[in-house]
Amino acid sequence: MEFTQLRERIQRITNQARRWLDVNDCVLCQSSVESGHWLRLLCETCYGDLDILPLGQDLLFDHPKWTAGLLASNCDGMVVIGKYDWPLSRLIQGLKYHKHLYQAELLGQLLAAQLDANTWPGIDAICPLPLHPSRQRARGYNQSQLLSRVIAKALGIKMCHGLIRVKPTASQATLNRRERQGNVKQAFDFVDDYLHRVRGKTILLVDDVITTGATVDQASLALKHAGAAAVYVAAAAIQPYG
Repeated sequence: MEFTQLRERIQRITNQARRWLDVNDCVLCQSSVESGHWLRLLCETCYGDLDILPLGQDLLFDHPKWTAGLLASNCDGMVVIGKYDWPLSRLIQGLKYHKHLYQAELLGQLLAAQLDANTWPGIDAICPLPLHPSRQRARGYNQSQLLSRVIAKALGIKMCHGLIRVKPTASQATLNRRERQGNVKQAFDFVDDYLHRVRGKTILLVDDVITTGATVDQASLALKHAGAAAVYVAAAAIQPYG
């Protein structure tokens, strides 16, 4: 490797490390974050710009207008941080599309706070929504898995990795409602070796954004076919479809 290439590679690694270690700059506006702020990555002003739902709300019961027509017949409850608007949308896009992996900590902690205040039955295991292996190889990581790890650590709940995506689906963002539903139909399965982790258990399924609900509904169905007693869904945001 030439010296110039090596120097550039070292610089990239150093910059990435600084992003992880530097807790003094807001990830949205780069202003100084007060020492001891529980979120660390957001200043007070940008935190105030987040339109966070009241703690403990269940979308399926507390926001019927947002969930009208949502495909969620296999979901027993649903929690999000808020609506898919700026600046929450920017944080999610940074994590999902721009490899800002450190933002999983921020989003996961916000979501954990919502879950901790909820009155759902005790969650036995957290299951991240899986990517198809080809999609994960191309992206290099699964944003739902990163969120799940933060939530699991914050709430002291075990992770379960038995849910798999067996169908290489197209991106949901480019499809209409009917196409989205067909795109993810029978897209998920559950690995037999992990069945004991879900049989009779209450599972939390974690995704990044809910739009029509088609993806989480099919994943919830696969978990129930594997024996889960109930499947609740947590996502960073909801983007009401239509």
